[in-house]
Amino acid sequence: MFGGRGILRAQSAEVIEPNRLYVNSYLSAFFLQESGATSLTKDYGISTNVTLGLYHNFEVYAHLRPYQDDQRNVWGAPGDTQIGFKYHTPFSNSIVHTGLRFFLNMPTGRDFPIAFEPFSSGKPGIAGMGLLTIDFTEVVSVLPLKTHFNFGYFDQNIHDQFFLDQEDQYLLAAGMKFPLRSFIVFAEYSAEVFAKNQYITDYRMNSQRMTQGIKFLGPWNLIYDFAFDVSLSSSPGNEKNEFRKEYADWKLIFGLNYPFAIQKTTHKKHFPQNLGNHSSSDEKYRYQRENFKDSMQEIEASLNAKKLEKKQTTDTDNDAQDN
Repeated sequence: MFGGRGILRAQSAEVIEPNRLYVNSYLSAFFLQESGATSLTKDYGISTNVTLGLYHNFEVYAHLRPYQDDQRNVWGAPGDTQIGFKYHTPFSNSIVHTGLRFFLNMPTGRDFPIAFEPFSSGKPGIAGMGLLTIDFTEVVSVLPLKTHFNFGYFDQNIHDQFFLDQEDQYLLAAGMKFPLRSFIVFAEYSAEVFAKNQYITDYRMNSQRMTQGIKFLGPWNLIYDFAFDVSLSSSPGNEKNEFRKEYADWKLIFGLNYPFAIQKTTHKKHFPQNLGNHSSSDEKYRYQRENFKDSMQEIEASLNAKKLEKKQTTDTDNDAQDN
């Protein structure tokens, strides 16, 4: 699953501000030359994620997969649909953020399971996740690093018992991101691990991958993502079945993200007038980062960093969403 506030699959414990809407769209692609085949095996997927901030600590989202390659038809069937919410808990501060995420998985796809993709049961399911985000930008201003850790349980069939069905999985993700000039560089690990399955006898048999990529602010105020997946799963060989699958060895991912305000508001924050004369450059960055609370704002902060260093006094900084 891609989208929302975070990296790609690794989700942030923070939520977006009220009356803000995030629209994330991603295209993934994988090609394979199989022995005896006259053409490349292709695996394409298109996903869209819509996230709406309702309160300062609560957001709702819907994840759609309008296209998923089925290896047989010119236009593949849609994939599963997920709807859910995220809650930013009060056990958080400016450095450590904690959150809870729940979603309902609806089997809107046509075929199950899909080749090269993580397992899907084809039945209604529910999942809950614990989220942890550590924001080092308040601790080490020279390296404004953010890290995300996710752990959850996915009951792939709501009609069976928890932890007893072969289809149920643990959801794992961990990642980090930091600005580098005009880019956000990120890396993450994610996996879907079967909780109790007689065919999965080794951790490497599960669907898992490492992802590296960049984000940057491009034309039309869109945030662009380019990422590359590398699978860490072992090959099933002759033991292939619906659980012991052949996963994509790699994937190219391209994303477009557009955050905007539903209700136009302006949040202004003034820097101290003597900041340029009596404060260090680290303090300038600290005041700057307080106005940037999502990926788009972080990117704009990175783009404007050099200008802020040259200023002796700093005027009012408008919220990035109003630019």
